[in-house]
Amino acid sequence: MLLDLEAREWSEESLVALEILCDWLPRTHEGPEVTGEISREVAEATGLGVGTPVVGGGGDQAAQAVGVGRSGRRS
Repeated sequence: MLLDLEAREWSEESLVALEILCDWLPRTHEGPEVTGEISREVAEATGLGVGTPVVGGGGDQAAQAVGVGRSGRRS
C-alpha cells in the first residue's frame, strides 16, 4: 500500500504517515523495463545465458503464482 498507482512511485503521503524514509525503499520499475542482465556468475549457477535481460516483473497475482510454484494448470 506504499505505492501511488497513479504516479507509479512510492506514495509520499503514506511514507510520511508511517515515518518511512524513501531512501529505505528500492527504485520502482515498470514490468517490462529491463533493469539489468544476467552475469557470468549467475549464468553458471542457474543455466541462464550470460546477458539475458532481467526485467521489472509482472502483476502481483502472476508474480505470486510463480512464487508458490503454480503454473495455472489443473491436474
